[in-house]
Amino acid sequence: MELRYGQRDELGRVDRLNPSLASKTVIAGGMNGGGRSHLHPKIPRTLSVRECARLQKFPDDYILTGPVARQFTQVGNAVMPVLSAKIALSMYKQLYQ
Repeated sequence: MELRYGQRDELGRVDRLNPSLASKTVIAGGMNGGGRSHLHPKIPRTLSVRECARLQKFPDDYILTGPVARQFTQVGNAVMPVLSAKIALSMYKQLYQ
């Protein structure tokens, strides 16, 4: 699939990452698909589960389980760990300080 940087396919399901910009959101598909794939900015391939997890700021030692499709769903449904930690800290301060 030939797409320029930042360009999305006609169905809106695949886009090529622009190395100069932030990535688009990693979105999980449902039972009938509907997710979004990202194409590597320079190599003609989609990103791996681990690369998508890195976009979401998961540490490389974070273990994703199950079949690859399920792992993509886990990453796409997740709130970034960094954001989750900040929200949890804010809630803790509001409740206990």
